[in-house]
Amino acid sequence: MATVSSFIGSYNEGSGASANAPFIANSSGALGMQEISGILKQIYDGQKLAILYYKNNPLFSMLRKKEDFYGETYPLPTIVETPTGIANVFANAQLPNQLINGGSGTAGNQGPAKFVKFMLTRASLYGVHIIDRQAMLSASQNIGAFVNGQMATMDAMIQGTTNLLAQQLYRSGSGSIGVISTIGTVATGVIQLTNPTDVRYFTVGQVCIATSADPVQGATVTQRAGYGYVVSINRSQGQLTVGNAAAAAATTAATPSGWVPGDYLAINGTSPLNGPTISAAFVPVAMTGLAAWIGQSQSITSSDVFFGVNRYQDTWRLGGGYYNGSNNGQSVEEALYDGSTSLFMEGGFPSHCFVGPNAYAALQKSCASRNIFETKIEGPKDEAGNVLIYFKGIEIQGAGSNFVVIADRNCQPYTAWLLTLEDWALYSLKQAPHVVDDDGVSFLRQASADSFEFRLAGYAQLGCAAPGHSMYIQLSV
Repeated sequence: MATVSSFIGSYNEGSGASANAPFIANSSGALGMQEISGILKQIYDGQKLAILYYKNNPLFSMLRKKEDFYGETYPLPTIVETPTGIANVFANAQLPNQLINGGSGTAGNQGPAKFVKFMLTRASLYGVHIIDRQAMLSASQNIGAFVNGQMATMDAMIQGTTNLLAQQLYRSGSGSIGVISTIGTVATGVIQLTNPTDVRYFTVGQVCIATSADPVQGATVTQRAGYGYVVSINRSQGQLTVGNAAAAAATTAATPSGWVPGDYLAINGTSPLNGPTISAAFVPVAMTGLAAWIGQSQSITSSDVFFGVNRYQDTWRLGGGYYNGSNNGQSVEEALYDGSTSLFMEGGFPSHCFVGPNAYAALQKSCASRNIFETKIEGPKDEAGNVLIYFKGIEIQGAGSNFVVIADRNCQPYTAWLLTLEDWALYSLKQAPHVVDDDGVSFLRQASADSFEFRLAGYAQLGCAAPGHSMYIQLSV
């Protein structure tokens, strides 16, 4: 059994090198690394990268980006209580409250505001594309075709890396992307997922691990002995066929050792059980997303430690609001109205609500009968102020503020995240993700193979300056 530690991690950038010279045009006629690097650098300018990053990822697109995450931690102060020196009688407002310092007396109210600091730590994210050197050199007479082929693969790698980041923005930091409902009952190696729509997070060829429970903060879990190789996917049924990744024939359907119904699945390298430890407990390696920040306020205990803060002292203001719209079978629209009312009473003025496609479709149906239609929402802009991407949404008149509901394919089903978006940001070291080209060359020679690597890297963490102004709403869709 292994215990997952609190969300306090460490990060080591490692050493870098700058041995390669900048790009210099080559007139020899042979296609070299400098040529391909220069060509692709021109193609992958900031605008194209932004479109690849933000396409179909609304929350990731709309989050403020703070690219100044230097040092090991980033302090994010949050106010819990306003100053207590307030009363209708001046003497009571002015007189210090002795109880704060362990004294006695009840006449005074004077006391300081109460702040806490979330000490953010970075999560790392990588994407690697490998180019065979011999294939590159053999393309000297057809450079355009070679570049186009590499672009197609690199576009897919960039989008895949960004999709993983966008998915983790919604989740708990555990790395889990699905739960086994049944395994081997339909056919050997066939997994029926508890939530069939989670199948979209899997890809043929992935290596997965299974754990006895979701490895969230404070959980004690066991990683199963076997590793699974995703052989095929039945997306309409929400089923995976896996093989034993450790077997000689990994692509042959088989049940990995120890995997049972109820186990949580994660891509190898995204679970805290694959990462470092602090005080003999495992530290999250995935992004600490909305589910960790504001999705657990109803279950936070006195042993909670979240980026250095014990949120038990005020679970709403430090761990977000919670509304259960599934208790009495409320529609999506009703749950959003009632949830936003509760949030408004606690001082929240939500601006955006992110839901899954099914919840959005249900809201569309209920609004269409009253001629409430979608509106166009601006996404990120380029340096000249031109909008790169637009999204669509439905505007709701909440109790204290109007907010727009947006469908995000990365959002969990039966879930709505009602956010005061100005309180949220993605804090990163450089852009997340970014092309690794610190030495001026965007391709690296592999030390043990006749090939080159194109790398994406991101060092980032989601942060919220006022969790109590946002809310997790459980839906009954």
